[in-house]
Amino acid sequence: MTYRMALAWAVGQGVAESDARWLLQEVARLSMTQYLIVRDTPIDSPQMARFEQMIRRRAQGEPVQHILGYWGFCDLTLKTDRRALIPRPETEFVVEEALQLLPAAQGVKIADVGCGSGCIGLALKEKRYKDRITLMDVSPEARALAAENADLLRLSVEIIEADMTRPLPGGPYDMICSNPPYIPSSDCQGLDEEVRRFDPMLALDGGADGLDFYRALAGRMADSLKPGGYMVLELGIGQAKAVEAIFAPYGRTVHIKKDLAGIERVISIRKI
Repeated sequence: MTYRMALAWAVGQGVAESDARWLLQEVARLSMTQYLIVRDTPIDSPQMARFEQMIRRRAQGEPVQHILGYWGFCDLTLKTDRRALIPRPETEFVVEEALQLLPAAQGVKIADVGCGSGCIGLALKEKRYKDRITLMDVSPEARALAAENADLLRLSVEIIEADMTRPLPGGPYDMICSNPPYIPSSDCQGLDEEVRRFDPMLALDGGADGLDFYRALAGRMADSLKPGGYMVLELGIGQAKAVEAIFAPYGRTVHIKKDLAGIERVISIRKI
């Protein structure tokens, strides 16, 4: 069987060709260019056996990112598994916005609240290595994953538990970033089966209206953010105005950034 035939077999099992190609290239340790060169040559038996195993997992709904065990985010390669949300392209806009707002001076203090895999905080640390970055999550499993990613990337960050009902440890901060849970509780059961089965609900469920975590963050603006400091937050679809209203007593919205689909995806608020 050739690589091309193996790919066709995988598609016949109900797996999208793009997903199957990711997995086949991983098994064979081939780049896209290399795959195109060798696709009509035979695949060896151990590779095919491993590929078949991966395809069966994907056909049962397991995300490609979990099967691979890693995924890319802001030019970093992060370990991925059930302990935290898979880093998504939309969240890269949080990093982009944060980098645009940070002052030129080095050594500022930044908190990534609800850090999950650590993707936001680690991307910021990689770009601005002299800044003090603190990753926070209530989930010990997520904190463990973030620590593993920090070790793999050799990035020095602090990783701690944070209780949103009290001032954030180590504050006040120059900037607080977050991709909070923002899906209304009633919508969670209607999510794609893949999301419901493999993503931690703690990182998805934002309460009755999806805004509970934003209210908690607004409550921390007074005691955990320096005067003139910024909150940079990912938004769910259609939430920009509601989140802006939640933060109005504490700060001034300086920018709402749209993603590539034209959705208002990131809001930045400056403390007044």
